[in-house]
Amino acid sequence: MTGNAVGGNGEGGVELEIRNAAVEISGNTLNQNGSNGVTLNNRTNAGGKIIIKNNTIQSNQHYGIRCAGSKRWTKKLWKKVIKRSNNAQSGNKKSNISPGCHAK
Repeated sequence: MTGNAVGGNGEGGVELEIRNAAVEISGNTLNQNGSNGVTLNNRTNAGGKIIIKNNTIQSNQHYGIRCAGSKRWTKKLWKKVIKRSNNAQSGNKKSNISPGCHAK
């Protein structure tokens, strides 16, 4: 997903079920959504590779990026699956990154 403007939705901007997916989210504007800018779900133990870079993720009602799903996933697995870089994040009401993502 590259070069899109996703905003003003009643729910989240982008929602992904990981399940061995290889996805790059780059160069997008994800703002003013009713929930999260990006939601990553992990309902299985299948990994994947999610790259989130060069996006503007602002003013969403919950998180800029939220990691959700199975509690079986550990901090190590989230860090292995998600690669984030150069995202401009601000004004997301709960936080820019949810605690579930185990981000620094």
